[in-house]
Amino acid sequence: MQRFTIYEDVFIRVCWTDYSGLQRARVVSARQLLQSMPARATIMNNGIRLYEQKDYDAVDGLSSVGKYGIGITEACLVLMPTADCFPKNCALGSTREVRIFPDWKKLKAFELNVPLPFLGQSKEQSFCYVPSFLRQNDGSDWPFCPRTILHKTLNKFREQTGGLEVMIGMEYEFVLVDAQTKAPIAGDQTYSSLLKYDRIAPFLERLERVLHSVGVHTEQIHGESAPGQFELPVRFKAASDTADDVGLVRQIIHVLAQLYGMEASFCPKLKSSAPGSGFHCHFTGIFHRLPEIMLITSASPLSFQRVQPGTWTGAYMVWGYENRECPLRVLRLGQNFELKVMDSSANTHLAFAAIVAAGLQGILNREVLPEATDGDPHQIYISQVKAQKASKGASGEPSEPPPVLVKRLPQTLDELLAGAGGFPCLSQAFGQEVVDTIVATRTMENQMARESVMKHSSDWESLFDAYRFRY
Repeated sequence: MQRFTIYEDVFIRVCWTDYSGLQRARVVSARQLLQSMPARATIMNNGIRLYEQKDYDAVDGLSSVGKYGIGITEACLVLMPTADCFPKNCALGSTREVRIFPDWKKLKAFELNVPLPFLGQSKEQSFCYVPSFLRQNDGSDWPFCPRTILHKTLNKFREQTGGLEVMIGMEYEFVLVDAQTKAPIAGDQTYSSLLKYDRIAPFLERLERVLHSVGVHTEQIHGESAPGQFELPVRFKAASDTADDVGLVRQIIHVLAQLYGMEASFCPKLKSSAPGSGFHCHFTGIFHRLPEIMLITSASPLSFQRVQPGTWTGAYMVWGYENRECPLRVLRLGQNFELKVMDSSANTHLAFAAIVAAGLQGILNREVLPEATDGDPHQIYISQVKAQKASKGASGEPSEPPPVLVKRLPQTLDELLAGAGGFPCLSQAFGQEVVDTIVATRTMENQMARESVMKHSSDWESLFDAYRFRY
C-alpha cells in the first residue's frame, strides 16, 4: 500500500454530504487536529495511520477537535444548493448543534505536483480527505446522519438475509470545461470518439493513477454524448465503501481538473439540448418502489430534465435485459443490475440505503417482477395509448378491456412529491421524521427552482447555469 508523508501544516478535509447531494467540509490543519503528532507522520491509504512505525490510537493524543468533533448547526444538512437557506417546516433548524466526527478508518491521502507560477516552480502537495459521522453532542448516533442510516440499513439486510453483502460499483459521468472560456473540452466530438479521449489523455491517465493510489480501481474511460462529457466506471466494493469513495473521487476529479486548466461538473443537466450526467450504480427487488426511491436518487429539479424518453436514462417503470431505455437494466453476461435513475444530486449514503431497504422488502414479501421489456418503452407506451383509444366503441366506452399501459415514472419533482402512495418503504427504513425532513428539503428546492424559471420566462437554461458547478 502506498505511503505518504503528511506534514503538520497539511490541511485535512473533514467531509459530509447534505440531503441535496452537496459535499460540504470543515478543513482542519493537522497541527490543530493531532495535538501530539510529531513534526511529520506517515499515512497509509488503508485508513491506518502510523506514527514512528507503530499503530496509533485514533483518540489518544487528539486535540479537543479530534476528540469531540466539530460543531455545526443541524440546518447544515438541509441547506439549499444555490443559497444558504433551509426549510423552516422540518425537524432540523439553527437552534441546535450536532458534531462532525471523522471516521479515521476511512482517511485517505493523495499527492499532486502543484505548479507555483509566481515562483516558476512546483511542489508536492498532500491532499487529505476523511468522511464523517454526524453525531449528537454526547457522541451518540444522530438519526438524521446519512452514513449512520446506511450502516444500520446494511446491518439489517445482513441479519435478515443470512449474512448477504451488498456490492455496488459506480459510473461517474461528468463534464469538463475550459476554466477560462467555459467551453466544453473536445466539445466537437461525439460518443466514444477516440479523439475526445486523446484531447485530454494526460489528464485521464493521471486521474487513473491517483485513483488507484487511494484504492479506487477504474475499469474503463470513454467520452460520453454531451459536449465535454466523460464516463468513468469503477470496480464494485461493499456498499458502504463505495458510498464513502464517491466524495473522494469527485474531489480528486475537481482538483486534478483545476491543475489542467479545466473545471469539472457533475450537474445532472447543463443544457436543454444536451444529455445530462447520471450517476448509475451497479448492484447485486427494487422495481415496485422505483418512484419512491427517486425521492433520494433523483433529488434535484434538474434530475427530471435529465430523465427523458430516448436518452438512455430510463423514463418508464420497466426493467429489461441490456435495454438502456429501462431504469433497471440486467446484464446477461454479468451478475449485476444497473439503476439508471440516479445522479450526483443524490446523497449516496441515503441512496444506497433506499435501494437496500427496497430490495429487502421485495425479498421478504417474495414480490414477483413483471415481464422484461425488450423494445423501446416509449414506443410501447404510444402503441398502447393508440390501442386503448381504438378499443372504445361509438359510445366512448371500452368495447373490450383496455390494455395495461406502461407506466411513466414521475416527470417532475412536483409529481413525485404529490405521489398518492407516499413513501412507506423509506419511512420504515429511515424513520418518518427523517423522510419528512427530506420531503421538506425537496419541496423548498423545487419552489426556488420554479420561481427562478418563471423569473426568466420559463427558460430552464438560467437554472442550469445556477447549478452548473454545485456538484
